[in-house]
Amino acid sequence: MATDRKPPRLGQVGPYMVCRECQEPLNLYSLVQSDDEWQEEKVIYLHPLETLSEDREVISLSGVERDHEPVPVEGNPLDAETPCDFCHYPNPKYVFVPRKQIRITDPLSGVIHDYSSPWACCDGCLSAVRNKRLGKMLDRAMNSRHGAAARLPREERIHIRRMVREIYLQYIDSLPMGPYELRIKNQKPQGKPGSRKGM
Repeated sequence: MATDRKPPRLGQVGPYMVCRECQEPLNLYSLVQSDDEWQEEKVIYLHPLETLSEDREVISLSGVERDHEPVPVEGNPLDAETPCDFCHYPNPKYVFVPRKQIRITDPLSGVIHDYSSPWACCDGCLSAVRNKRLGKMLDRAMNSRHGAAARLPREERIHIRRMVREIYLQYIDSLPMGPYELRIKNQKPQGKPGSRKGM
């Protein structure tokens, strides 16, 4: 059946949004008009490891259904529950910054995923990522107890590994800069309340 609507894609850059219920960063998708890809019809926020089907239904890539829908609120990257982008470990310590755009089209849904933002990395993945050891990066992603792939059936694991491999190849081709240490500097008070330097 022919349709003139384009598949959903990741939306334009906007505020940093997290889920109010679980504090996970949310991915932004825009449903666009067929004759003007910049004219957004609707904006949808999804949790990590969720995507949209061709019928625009939410699909869990982990096979585990969440007990809540995303409740988008503006957040702070320093407070969000941001996992390692390679193995989903909950406390990444480093970040790599791609120098080129990374865009992948989901072969099942046609959704365009944009992975051009900085990639968080934990201690365990650092050596493989810094040295661009693709096999080791894939092994960590597929076998991590913090990710979803280790719990999937063998056939699905093979499919997911191929998809992740394509993403990692584009990541490596983006000539990422880093690692940069993720840390919060101690903030010194900037004057007294009511003064010109502080509030």
